[in-house]
Amino acid sequence: MNAHLTPSIELQSSSPHVVRKIGGSRASELESNLQRFQIAAALGQKQDVVLSAARIEGFNTTDHLIELAQAIRNTSEAQRARALDALNTFLKENLVDKQANGDKRARAVIQAGLAELQRQCELTVSITNRGADHRNQTGFSFTGFGEALTVKLYRTLWENEAPAAKVDFHSGYSPEIGHIRGYTDHHAALLARDIYLNGKNPLLFIEKETGIHKEDPRANPHAMLLQEITRAEAVRIAGKALHPLTLPTLKHTSIPILVGNPVTQKTTLITPNHLTYARSTLPGTSPAVRHAALCV
Repeated sequence: MNAHLTPSIELQSSSPHVVRKIGGSRASELESNLQRFQIAAALGQKQDVVLSAARIEGFNTTDHLIELAQAIRNTSEAQRARALDALNTFLKENLVDKQANGDKRARAVIQAGLAELQRQCELTVSITNRGADHRNQTGFSFTGFGEALTVKLYRTLWENEAPAAKVDFHSGYSPEIGHIRGYTDHHAALLARDIYLNGKNPLLFIEKETGIHKEDPRANPHAMLLQEITRAEAVRIAGKALHPLTLPTLKHTSIPILVGNPVTQKTTLITPNHLTYARSTLPGTSPAVRHAALCV
């Protein structure tokens, strides 16, 4: 290891395969993220990027989509119009104009997405919800729409980059896990585990504004950043910093986990704290098995 590099920075630069979970506020930073992916891909790093719905401070896209679903259920035309107008303003003015510099491809993706959202609103005759996941009678998820649109945006902007084969973009939402908010963390852990079961040992990088602190930094701005902890310690300390099923999903793997900000390098490395099971003894990779059997 380079003596001048911390373990977390060394991992970021040396890992041949990284699963990146990009949270909503970071997912909105289109241009800077694409530049980072391009540099890593050019260096030969394979990247699987799991995206949350893009958002900015003061505007949570998924909250507004859930509000839209609730407005349709309550037959509140005024609430529905407000939610759609807010989404339209954010996606066009903040995401396309500011973050994508008015890129015509990005604008076309957003316009098509908003048209599809409007179409689903008009088609909806009933909405059911399982926890946070609100779906209409066709199976369309209002909750997961933001992730689906963000993925389309990234894929469209990336498609002319080289080497494109080094980066795959994934929605953080899936019907199996969308009922608990923060599901993008969990989905990234499931993906990293599948890669592990196929004979590789990826780095899971859960990108957030900062790493894990000894105390909640929102309550104590001076709380100490923990640079390296074991998974057992993370279970006790992480609290709301991670989805509750993220660490249990990776229980019997040797996958290193980084949590934090790749730009400021305020990160926490979470290391395994037990002997790793042989891959052949782990449960199968079907969604039902991995979701039910591993999250214990």
